[in-house]
Amino acid sequence: MANPRFQRRTDDLLGASSDLSAGPSGAGLFGLSAGFPKMVEVPLAEIERGRHQPRHDIDPEGVAALAASIARNGLLNPILVRREGERYVLIGGERRLRACEQLGRPTIFAVIVKGDPDELSLIDNIQRQDLNAVEIAGGLARLLEAHGYTHEELGAIAGMSRVSVTRLLRVLDLPPDLLIEFEAARGAVSRSALEEIAATEGDDERRRLWRLVQGGATVRALKEAKKRPAPRPAAAPAPRPGAVTRGLRIMLRLAGALKVHRSGFGDPERQALLTLRAEIDALLEEGGAGGR
Repeated sequence: MANPRFQRRTDDLLGASSDLSAGPSGAGLFGLSAGFPKMVEVPLAEIERGRHQPRHDIDPEGVAALAASIARNGLLNPILVRREGERYVLIGGERRLRACEQLGRPTIFAVIVKGDPDELSLIDNIQRQDLNAVEIAGGLARLLEAHGYTHEELGAIAGMSRVSVTRLLRVLDLPPDLLIEFEAARGAVSRSALEEIAATEGDDERRRLWRLVQGGATVRALKEAKKRPAPRPAAAPAPRPGAVTRGLRIMLRLAGALKVHRSGFGDPERQALLTLRAEIDALLEEGGAGGR
């Protein structure tokens, strides 16, 4: 039977349970606060992934570089997982997990976290600056839809201002083709540039600014461009009239002049007009026959 005095001392150090695997109950023994997170070594095969990941695309070259760093220096930052039944669900650290898989490691160190998994995953990636603007906006939008948060509440969760949340969410209103090009650019366009484009009204204007960014324009240049309206396309020159049209216009002007001076008509002038009328009638008949 355990000595009561020894048992009390053990409980003081380890908590009510003396099982070290039960969580942060050993905090007192090691001088740690009661809120110190629990770290475990988890078999990679027991980790479910993808359900709460805000990242859309993971660069294979980046994962390979991370694997080389882990092989040389070890895993400096454990992944984040949540315990659900007998399995662990990945919350943060997809790239670190894949890198350890490439190295053929059977296990990985993980911190067990509690709370809303989507919030935790988004926060973990934002703090590491691992997400682009579209991915952050998508994560915020999912939280907004799931919980009905205000932009101010979302800002408190993600560690950003209400204005920043609003600007980021507007990114999702950009034309789909522009968002696809942004994703394909793989970081070539900054978050601030994309937010500046999203804060512009009208898809045509947004595409104009996007073309400027693709040409190397800075955020400052975008702001200056927004002050200047887009140049209107030059009007197409009016087609020059053909020979027939020019001739008819001359005839109409002459007819107008003859009306003014018809009091001076004699037989020669009348005969010339009759001949001209016959020619015109013949032309009209030929045109009508060709059109039938």
